[in-house]
Order: sequence, then structure tokens, then C-alpha cells
Amino acid sequence: MNLATQQHLGQSQITGTKRGYDLKTLAEQYSVSVAFIRKVVREEKLKATRLGSRVIILNEDWENYLKGENKSEK
Repeated sequence: MNLATQQHLGQSQITGTKRGYDLKTLAEQYSVSVAFIRKVVREEKLKATRLGSRVIILNEDWENYLKGENKSEK
């Protein structure tokens, strides 16, 4: 796999792991619903990024949400 392909898949160049997940994958991994994640994003408690028609949650933003660290509240 070349570097361009690796970046396209959203994988970190250093670790080879994904840096973010779409809503469905994240919901399945953490046993929550997609609707719940959408609600949290809508309430601005969780940051999301749109890539085309897909909504992506970065690992760092999800971990901060789980820790209760909401960066949008200042």
C-alpha cells in the first residue's frame, strides 16, 4: 500500500491505525446508536467532520468526549 492510498483511507502514517471512524462503525464499536452520536454532535458536545457525504469522528475527539472534556465549552 503506497502512502497516498494509506492517507486516503484515513490511516495515520506513523502508527498505521485509523485516525477516525464513520458514525456506523463508531456506534457498533461502542454499542451505542447512530442516532445517539448524531444527537451528541448536534448538541455540540462532540466534534464531527464531514468528508463528502460521510460524517467522521476523530479518535481524539471521541476520547475527549468519553473523558468529559468538551473543548467547545469555554
